[in-house]
Amino acid sequence: MGAEQSTSEVVFRAFLSHRYESPEVNEYFYQWFAAAEANPQFAVDKSERTSVTRLERLIRGADGFIGIYPFPDGEEATIDRLKYRSRYFRLELDLAERAGKPALVFIDSRYGSVIGPPPPIMTVRFKREEILAHAQSPRAGEFKRRVDDFCRWVAAARAYKSSYTLDEEKLKIGILLPPEDSSGDGYNRRHIELLEAEIENSTSPREVEILKWPPVLGSSFAAKSQAFDWIVVDMGGASAASGIVAYLHGRFIPMLRLMRVPESVPMGVSTPLIEALYGGYEVGYLKDIIRWSDEEALRTQMKERIEILDAEQELFATLLEAQQYFRRAKKRDEEIFVSYSSTDAEDAEELTKALKQRFRHVFDYRDIDSIPGGASWMSEIFKKIDETDVGVLLYSPSYFGSDNCMHEARTMLARRDNRKMKVVPVRLQQGDLDMPAEFRDPQYLGRWKYPDWGTLVGSIIQSIGG
Repeated sequence: MGAEQSTSEVVFRAFLSHRYESPEVNEYFYQWFAAAEANPQFAVDKSERTSVTRLERLIRGADGFIGIYPFPDGEEATIDRLKYRSRYFRLELDLAERAGKPALVFIDSRYGSVIGPPPPIMTVRFKREEILAHAQSPRAGEFKRRVDDFCRWVAAARAYKSSYTLDEEKLKIGILLPPEDSSGDGYNRRHIELLEAEIENSTSPREVEILKWPPVLGSSFAAKSQAFDWIVVDMGGASAASGIVAYLHGRFIPMLRLMRVPESVPMGVSTPLIEALYGGYEVGYLKDIIRWSDEEALRTQMKERIEILDAEQELFATLLEAQQYFRRAKKRDEEIFVSYSSTDAEDAEELTKALKQRFRHVFDYRDIDSIPGGASWMSEIFKKIDETDVGVLLYSPSYFGSDNCMHEARTMLARRDNRKMKVVPVRLQQGDLDMPAEFRDPQYLGRWKYPDWGTLVGSIIQSIGG
């Protein structure tokens, strides 16, 4: 495309990073893209289970990055709340900056310095009252100009260098892992074969290439690494010494990150490499590392990560499609209480996050705003149960072994019997479970039957009459 061509001839894909629970703000800014001379197609990650590797692939495959991030209505804009509410957005901004894509972000001015995009990213600060007033915003002209400038930037970038493309018929995956040493660190041939099998047996056709260790970071390696859909790497000492993980991180090559941890070492262990690359982010990177000490853990987690990578994106290219997508964010009014054992906190966090996509009020005692400072923890929990419409109970061996969980569950079942609330149990694992007879009614939902947490939440809604 020559420099004289109009952006109206450009059809491009933009990765959209946004706060799902703010449909009015999202729709307001989307209208400027719908009216732009270019023809952007928006890609959003609709999966409830995501990973940094997946986000890296989605952003690398896009022509540009667009962010829309308001602050929730009715919340006090304290530093802690601003950091908490922006944690995923800051993660995606880091990805956009490393990707080097054209990027435009609209950020609520209340975030201030908490969200500080680097200079290459076009940044527009806004106030909610400026965009949701009944009259036309006095900044409408500015918003339109910024969108048009962004579309021209994308057109120029595409003219200079076409968007990164991969052979979708046969995606290529690299495995770059240090060999096992005398201390038991690294990977032997059996480990490599296990990883190969999980990759090649996935739903998307993939070709695996085992890369030579140690890597030589010359121009030929740079060209080779760009051809991979993603590369399996290790976060241990040998990789840190080679510099390979930092090199691939800086070049924005999607990585599936592993770390072999001896059984005697806690699974949450960190390293100077991990802290240097990922320590500035509260979510995403640290949780995404597959920490393993035995082959079964490696196999199980590898299979799970590949399933996440294969999950579909959601695309929309018209104002009507965008409106339908954004308006799904209007939430239900029932109050939800999630009852779980602290041992199952990771699963509870994922379910709570999915529930908050569909409900206005979800109580999780671990949330920093759930229980007021100085209040009695136990009395506040049972006060909340008395006010709740729906109880979601996460059944597991540790749940039935907890006196606090049993007290909560019996209270909710009693309220259900008096028709004061609805109760939906969710059983987290298959296999034998020593379940007291009183908890066998109502029927539970099996977590393993659902491909992601969002689908499970859909069944919870059906169970309560949604």
